[in-house]
Amino acid sequence: QGLLNIRSRGHFNRTLPPMEREQQIYWESGNYLVAVTLLVLLAVVQRYRHRRRARRYYTNLAV
Repeated sequence: QGLLNIRSRGHFNRTLPPMEREQQIYWESGNYLVAVTLLVLLAVVQRYRHRRRARRYYTNLAV
């Protein structure tokens, strides 16, 4: 009986509190903006690394 009480103690509903519509739009827009910004940053870094690698390859090829 004691173990059942310990196990069931951790199961409770943890829903988020309700938000105003404007606040929900604010957070949703912010989340999308952060996601798009990170994707653009990732693309810029990948492009930079690719160009650097290609430049190094062509430099070694010319030697």
